[in-house]
Amino acid sequence: RVNFIRVAGRKAKGRLLDWKLTGLDHAMITVLSANATDKSLDTLAVTLFDARSCDAEGRFETEPLVPGNYVLRVRAFEPLTPEQLRTTGQPVPRFEGEKAFTVPVEGEVPLVEVPLIDTKLGK
Repeated sequence: RVNFIRVAGRKAKGRLLDWKLTGLDHAMITVLSANATDKSLDTLAVTLFDARSCDAEGRFETEPLVPGNYVLRVRAFEPLTPEQLRTTGQPVPRFEGEKAFTVPVEGEVPLVEVPLIDTKLGK
């Protein structure tokens, strides 16, 4: 029997900065190993520790994570247009964000606040 429930570690809590200004309903949040870069995601060198969505206020909470360093990556997509639904390829996120954080050996994880970049405006 395989059990995927983590009983050890601490949950990271956080929020997406200026989430309400995006006008979107949800974002995909992933917790990756600290060595995550755009190029390393194409290899097996990066570990995915958690994936979830934020709530309507841009808040999120991870599953328990063992002490160590992590990267939290956020991608938020606009609803697909009818034309995009008929085409192939991966859609580009409208908003992206990334924040490194540490789960300490003792004590709580500091609040993880993730700034978002509008990919169409570059800021």
